[in-house]
Amino acid sequence: MVATLTEISPEILLVLVATLLYVAATWVQARTASFWLALASLMVAAGLTAGLTVAAQTDETWRFGIFDDAFAHVLRWLTLFSGLLIVCLGWERRHSPMAGEYYGSLLIVVAGLSLVASSSNLVLLFVSLELISVPTYLLLYLGRRDARAREAAAKYFYLSILASALFLFGAALIYGVTGTTNLNEMRAFLQQPERLQDHVPVFGPLGLLLLLAGLAYKMAAVPFHFYAPDVYEGTTNVIAALLSWFPKAAGFVAGLRLIVWALEPALADDAAWIIWVFAVVTMTLGNTLALLQTNVRRLLAYSSIAHSGYILLGLGAACVGAPPGAIFTGTESVLVYLTAYLAMTVGLFAVIVWLSEGARIESIDDFAGLGRRHPFAAACAALFLFSLTGLPFTMGFWGKLAVFYSAIATQDNRYIVAAVIGVINAAIGAYYYMRIVALMYLRESYTDRRLQYTSPVFVAVLLCCLATLVGGVWPGSVVGWQRTAADGIEPRMAAPVAQSDSSRARPLETVRDEGSPSAGAHLVRHTNRAVPLHGN
Repeated sequence: MVATLTEISPEILLVLVATLLYVAATWVQARTASFWLALASLMVAAGLTAGLTVAAQTDETWRFGIFDDAFAHVLRWLTLFSGLLIVCLGWERRHSPMAGEYYGSLLIVVAGLSLVASSSNLVLLFVSLELISVPTYLLLYLGRRDARAREAAAKYFYLSILASALFLFGAALIYGVTGTTNLNEMRAFLQQPERLQDHVPVFGPLGLLLLLAGLAYKMAAVPFHFYAPDVYEGTTNVIAALLSWFPKAAGFVAGLRLIVWALEPALADDAAWIIWVFAVVTMTLGNTLALLQTNVRRLLAYSSIAHSGYILLGLGAACVGAPPGAIFTGTESVLVYLTAYLAMTVGLFAVIVWLSEGARIESIDDFAGLGRRHPFAAACAALFLFSLTGLPFTMGFWGKLAVFYSAIATQDNRYIVAAVIGVINAAIGAYYYMRIVALMYLRESYTDRRLQYTSPVFVAVLLCCLATLVGGVWPGSVVGWQRTAADGIEPRMAAPVAQSDSSRARPLETVRDEGSPSAGAHLVRHTNRAVPLHGN
């Protein structure tokens, strides 16, 4: 128990500071101090994370309810970085009477996403997901009394409750099938076909479908997307930035840990089919409807939906499995895309928040003339839009390349077709991104406003620019980092040097991966990646 509490000490610290902010806000009106305390707690949590990463056990990958592996540590660093960005964007709320509740809620959301990556139990995983959802209800309504804010908060609340119920129902069915809530024991059970009972082919896929439905809401995947445009439009730019990253990242991280790792291989083929449908419909609908938008946040909401479709390609490819020697596995592609998506989407929202310090940005026409009035802000916005498009020398290019390659590398006709559809959708998405770039540099109706180059919002813009450029020009800095994390979910298989006819005829492939962190260990996989549930 002590080892477990030590392992989650960064999250405990964030929750304790959040509690302190909630309580102190009732008695002390130190509003600006709340911002600095939240920022300091993230820095201390980063220091604790550094110590835990250095002291990580190589022979013990999980403790009571908690994974202590590279996947958990890498995602924790990514979460802390995103938390730093969101707190910096919230600089405008430092004078609010509810500053303590505001920054406290942000810290709990950060702690929730970090725990999602570390959870090794279905119950803890659900609680971690709720640690993201519940503070978000508060953030959507906090200090805002207009009709649009109330509508956004109500829609998100009721639909989130429905998604949580679907996830719990699916978790109950999976528990009924496997007899455990522990992901390690669940995986061990499903990897032994002789232990699978007759009820598994019925309740296993049904539980999987409900779990994916609950996670699809977090991802804003079709048909659980319809809340996103209204909620994005009805809230502030900062909270829209939070919604564009934290719930989405939680959905995909939980999907990797639960669907790809724990439920593989018994339910992998069922998951691949369901995710394929989600991916194709989500990317197509998101890009098509984004073409019709003129409101900035509604456009970015549909953009977020489209990017969920791209990432779902990687998640489905992870369920199918990568062949030996593949450059990107599905899990790697998901992590690379999530990293790129954090920098480019939160970065674009950071530019909007920065510009909104002088006047509120509502329509894409408000970007007109930005290239002449504020060249640096326009250059940053253009960089993020280029990355969202997937142009070379940006991190978004490598994210799209990774997911499309991983889908094609599966050699599965379904995912090859989905990759082609994805490329077509990326071309469609380029239109509405480049339309904003054209407005910035080819129009002259932008009103003059002063920008502060010393505010934390400007720091967030710079950090996102740096991440987008470094990841685009030097992709190995991101790919190598995420590859380490992905090996714990979907171990990389080295291409076999030679095989005899008899070895090729065997139903199992055994290969040695000399580049893996567990070099020397043999990785045994089914060639079709799935134990059929619907046969004899």
